[in-house]
Amino acid sequence: MSLTYTPDVPEFILETGPFGLVRHPFYVSYVLFWLSFIVIHPSLINSAIALVIFGFYLNAARFEEAKFARSALASAYQHYSDRTGMFVPKISLPNKKMTV
Repeated sequence: MSLTYTPDVPEFILETGPFGLVRHPFYVSYVLFWLSFIVIHPSLINSAIALVIFGFYLNAARFEEAKFARSALASAYQHYSDRTGMFVPKISLPNKKMTV
């Protein structure tokens, strides 16, 4: 089991389910909670708290990605990150060739 900010070495890449869309779906769910909280209870303090918490999640996600970059899974994780977004799904449009 891997926890945030632990120095363990990743042993596998999970690419199915929500991980097939974004690399950090748990952080996305937490951010969506805080955004909905701001919509329900808008205030400067709630916005500030949400911004600080988002910064924490962004830092944690970067830390986790750095662990993959230093592991034997670095190449596979690079391919995975090329096709999935960190927090927002990547949308790829079909590459249509125009003929004249």
